[in-house]
Amino acid sequence: MNMGSNMQRAVIIILMTVAAMEISCGSGDRSGQDEEAGTVRFYSAADPGKWESKAADHDVEITITRVNDRKYINVHVPFAKNREKKHYVEAILLLDANRKELQKKSFARGSGEEGARFEVQDSFNDPVTVVIKCNLHDMWEKQVDWNE
Repeated sequence: MNMGSNMQRAVIIILMTVAAMEISCGSGDRSGQDEEAGTVRFYSAADPGKWESKAADHDVEITITRVNDRKYINVHVPFAKNREKKHYVEAILLLDANRKELQKKSFARGSGEEGARFEVQDSFNDPVTVVIKCNLHDMWEKQVDWNE
């Protein structure tokens, strides 16, 4: 499996979705994109940009659990507990240090998913970033702390 092409596909799908929404809604807002570089912007609690008032709700909670020789990255999205059909998580991804997709979980529109659980080998300690795609407030990232 080519992880680089998977990440490229995911970014292309996201950008196509944003473009389709702009066309259908007549919106010129290119939220989530860096106008100069044409790249996708990832927000965080430390750098919420225009979403400062939404930072706490989009700052994912990450816990690590271990069972035998496996390690699990548990991701919980605070705003998702409200189970609003109009505000939901579209996808949760794990990216490596080179921003390549390691794993991804996508969710149906309005599914009410509050998070995801990703399995890795117990020996895996490489830098990993969790990215969530919110349908209203762009994409948010947080580094996995393996010491949790």
